[in-house]
Amino acid sequence: MAGHTRLYRRGAVYYHRAAIPNDIKETYPKAEEVFSLKTKDHAEALQKVRVAAVEVDQRFANHRRELAREQADVLDALTPDQINSVRDAYYRHLLEEDEEVRLDGFVELGDDGNVIGALPDEPLTSFAEHGEQIDNFDKDARHLSAQGKSDPFWDGEVDEVLSWSDINLKLAPASPDRKRLAQALQQAVVLASKDTKARQQGDVVLTPPAPAPIERKASLMSSKVSEWVEEKSRSDWGIKSQDDHRHWLAVFIEIVGERPYTDYGKADGLRFKSVLSKLPANIKKLRETRDLPLLQAVDKAQELGLEPISISTYNKAMVRVGSFFGWLAINTIEEISNPVDKLRLRDKVSAKDKRAPISQADLTTLFSSPVWRTCHSARLCARSGNFEMTSHWKFWLPMIAVWTGARSNEIGQLLISDIKTEDGVDYLHIVDEMEFQRTKSNASRRKVPIHSQLKQLGLLELVSERASAADPKARLFPDLKVGAKGYFSENVTKFFSPYMEKIDIKTSKTSFHSLRHSFQDACRRAKVYQGHGEAIAGREEGGTGGAYGGEGYDVSELNASLQLISYPSVDWTSIPAYRSGHYKS
Repeated sequence: MAGHTRLYRRGAVYYHRAAIPNDIKETYPKAEEVFSLKTKDHAEALQKVRVAAVEVDQRFANHRRELAREQADVLDALTPDQINSVRDAYYRHLLEEDEEVRLDGFVELGDDGNVIGALPDEPLTSFAEHGEQIDNFDKDARHLSAQGKSDPFWDGEVDEVLSWSDINLKLAPASPDRKRLAQALQQAVVLASKDTKARQQGDVVLTPPAPAPIERKASLMSSKVSEWVEEKSRSDWGIKSQDDHRHWLAVFIEIVGERPYTDYGKADGLRFKSVLSKLPANIKKLRETRDLPLLQAVDKAQELGLEPISISTYNKAMVRVGSFFGWLAINTIEEISNPVDKLRLRDKVSAKDKRAPISQADLTTLFSSPVWRTCHSARLCARSGNFEMTSHWKFWLPMIAVWTGARSNEIGQLLISDIKTEDGVDYLHIVDEMEFQRTKSNASRRKVPIHSQLKQLGLLELVSERASAADPKARLFPDLKVGAKGYFSENVTKFFSPYMEKIDIKTSKTSFHSLRHSFQDACRRAKVYQGHGEAIAGREEGGTGGAYGGEGYDVSELNASLQLISYPSVDWTSIPAYRSGHYKS
């Protein structure tokens, strides 16, 4: 309607009508602010709508402040400046309140103590009574302040003042600063009483102007990192991921300093990049650097000419830090800058070249070595001897990995009951239903058919004998212990990499995980449909092996594809098969 954007006429009556701003639309209690101006006159409506618009905008502003307060961090402590600002705000409030009392006027009392003249519409005090109230409030505040005490009244005042829109702070109930705040308010009363008593004598004491809103400092970055890790751990992070993310954020904080999480910017990201580019691998394990603070250790590493971390590790650190600031941007009300945005480096070494499969020749060497023939003992398994390992996890995990593409932790955590049969197909059920079981992604939860070669080597006989001797919920390989970080893969790595070195097939690009790459190569050689290969291996969609998951394929389809693969360079018939009676619980 002409004259004001919020003026609206329905029939003959004018209305105020305003849409709710987008930033508070989801939380505001109304769909729009519409109400009658109670007039049919356009000129009068124009005057009323201007007043109404200001009032409604104030409601919007109040709602934003309340929303900000609800979402604000609960502080464990206040800075001295914040406490002083609260005291000053309360002091101003007391003078303003006194000023309003004087403007409203006082009643006059006769000698008999009764009001002279007609009683006022609103209850008013006399001039003398107002002076007595000032004295009593002053005495009470001085008495408690001198003793450093509070009481229920002052505790309530602390909560009330903290909620004021120009203060808007949330303080933890157990914070020791609550007592400091109570004393600060008592001090404000003492100061204000001096001025209001001067007003009682006719002196001119002006109420100070409203102070600038108190700056609410965000909590320290480390507290938000803990909140981030806790939230992510409830959904999809295991202990290993938690430790990895915490580690790189701790490195970031050590390099650029601990501050409120809103205070980080591009300069911090560039500082992090500069130091990270010089950071050597295993800095806390090297004798020359392990006892030094990080920045000194970096300088020492440069002095010694130590190689810095790989670009892959550098980029991983940047991703971890960037992920945290991305989470902050979603889960806080402040404006968040990602200090490491676009600071990743181009890695000339492809993901494929960072890890290599174990070659056909080395697979031949591996599976004709003592573990898969006869060795000295389970502990000295790289030495030849007369001991068969056919019931030991060291014997089975590498073979299961090369015939299924499964990860070492996935195999190590299998329960006896996780070996199942469906539609005549025997399979490993890789899940994370037990507290100690972990999967890398949704695609990792899957059914993995058992290759006929594993059956020929006695895997199902081993399962059957262990099922008869133990609870089905017991682990299939109980002799493999969980590592300090909660993963069975830790102890697998401790065995397998040194073992490869002892039989002279270890390279800088090979590890237990290389068996997974060997499986992928075997799938290619057999021309296994790529989607089946990825589903069996449990690769995440868009991962290094292709954009496939485990959905859409039944176990019979996967089994038909799996049986196509082979490793012709290995003499599998020379490996002793598990025989009933070998298992000892």
